[in-house]
Amino acid sequence: MILRRGLDPVNGAVLPVLDFGSAEAFTPSTQTLTVGGPGSSDIIAGASLLTATGTSALLSWAPVLGGTVAARSVPDANVAPGDVHSLFADALDDASERAVYSYFQQAASRTLTLPPVLLTPSLSLITTSPVTRFLTFMPYQPAYGLLVLTEYDQHGVETSNDRLMHVMVGRGYYPAVPAQWVAIVPDLTGNAAYDAAWGLKSATTDVYIEVDGGSPLGSPSAEGYTATFAATGGTISVGGSGTAITSRLGAPRRPRAPSVQRERPRPPPRPLPPPP
Repeated sequence: MILRRGLDPVNGAVLPVLDFGSAEAFTPSTQTLTVGGPGSSDIIAGASLLTATGTSALLSWAPVLGGTVAARSVPDANVAPGDVHSLFADALDDASERAVYSYFQQAASRTLTLPPVLLTPSLSLITTSPVTRFLTFMPYQPAYGLLVLTEYDQHGVETSNDRLMHVMVGRGYYPAVPAQWVAIVPDLTGNAAYDAAWGLKSATTDVYIEVDGGSPLGSPSAEGYTATFAATGGTISVGGSGTAITSRLGAPRRPRAPSVQRERPRPPPRPLPPPP
């Protein structure tokens, strides 16, 4: 491995040759990650490095077989102040994805416990006029008690315009622990600065629903800080009359994995149940 720091090359600059036989190269350390938790899932785990300047690099990533996996890390002698290792485990269930991330300066052999399987959300249509608005219910789970994020994404509704709506609800919005998260696409038409032409239409919509856990005051720079998340997604189609929707729910269409860039196959979607 070669780790160069403090670089600020000008546009078009040629970097010195990366010579893995030179003195600047070093051998990564190897630790064992033990992964446990509920559910029977396709699990991957590994490690990445987050530097004090915000650069990140994936160090290892592999399927978990027999409950353990080898993870690579930067040796202690090569770790700089402010560097943090992110150890992660990610599980793909029948209809959702869930993950745990723990942060340490020195990466040692550790155990990661996956959060619980995501409970099933439900979604309904509020109205289609003057814009289309949806209502999402997500059962509250303490492991994901920080926030819920819903995303509605419409592509190709018009020739030149795509539409994207994010609705995020944090734990502080509720005076007490809620039985379920409720995320409503708001009615913004009363705001003079808002143009209803920007709103969602009666059209097929990609939906992404995510819940996060962890301390709102925590950060990856905090030794031992642990974060969890789970997500699901699918598509919804508003009927031609604008009075009904049909939905299909599967695993999320894309992962939201800090410092880990990857793509994984998704299982077939399944029907989304009606709201309670």
